[in-house]
Amino acid sequence: MLRMRDYTETSREALARAGEAAGVPLTRGLRTVAATDALIALRAGYATCTLGGVDETKFPSNYHWPSDTPDNLSWESVEGALRVCDAYARAAG
Repeated sequence: MLRMRDYTETSREALARAGEAAGVPLTRGLRTVAATDALIALRAGYATCTLGGVDETKFPSNYHWPSDTPDNLSWESVEGALRVCDAYARAAG
């Protein structure tokens, strides 16, 4: 968590293709100093990347704040993420 690490290019490209296949527009190139669950796999040497939701300021809304509750979820975003993950898994095989 003390330094920023890049996720693998192959995984990032595969995720971008999955977003396109699912019809979900993805914003690429965002970086965060916050650790994600993918960091553990990345440090273990696995090809990995992160799919996350951001608000209009390109910041994760309510991330680990008391306001991080189901009532504040964007269900449209959750459904889009599900479609992207489904396309990613199907392409992987």
